[in-house]
Amino acid sequence: MSRLALHSHKLSFTLNNERFDLEAELPKDLRAMLSQLKKLG
Repeated sequence: MSRLALHSHKLSFTLNNERFDLEAELPKDLRAMLSQLKKLG
């Protein structure tokens, strides 16, 4: 992997009295890495 394996699935914060709830799926390269790690046991 050519980058740090950092990802935030959910992020919530309040800005100017407005709440923001963000969600993001894992990027393709992280999904592939997790798949390979699961195969190792």
